[in-house]
Amino acid sequence: APPPSPPPDQCECSSIGDPHYRTFSGNRFSFQSLGVYELVTLPCLNLTAHAQHCPWGTGAAANAAIGIQIGGTVITIVNDEVSVDGAVLTPEQLGGDNAVDLPGGIQVKVNGDSVEIRVGSVIVLLRRRQGPASSVGYWL
Repeated sequence: APPPSPPPDQCECSSIGDPHYRTFSGNRFSFQSLGVYELVTLPCLNLTAHAQHCPWGTGAAANAAIGIQIGGTVITIVNDEVSVDGAVLTPEQLGGDNAVDLPGGIQVKVNGDSVEIRVGSVIVLLRRRQGPASSVGYWL
């Protein structure tokens, strides 16, 4: 038998709008319920991400916020606001080439409509879109 293929350098899953999901394996589904739901768990990084679905329009739900826990650190993104363990990071801390260094070798940086979270050599990139139907994507 041939040797197993190496893991990909980049993989993607997404939760977009009122939420439509795409899994790492490329499967697609929609899920429009209110509440907080787990998006992804990556044990190799001790990382879990959750999305909060809030009412949008009549009978729909939309992504309103995302929370990512890496070890004991919680990063929350609501619209343009990025918080770490409940403390809001200022535009000065996050703007330009600035990155905020956190315990455990974690870095957070905002670049336009994206929030980049580095854990060692791995990058988790969250892409955002303004409005009640936010767009969130993950690249590892």
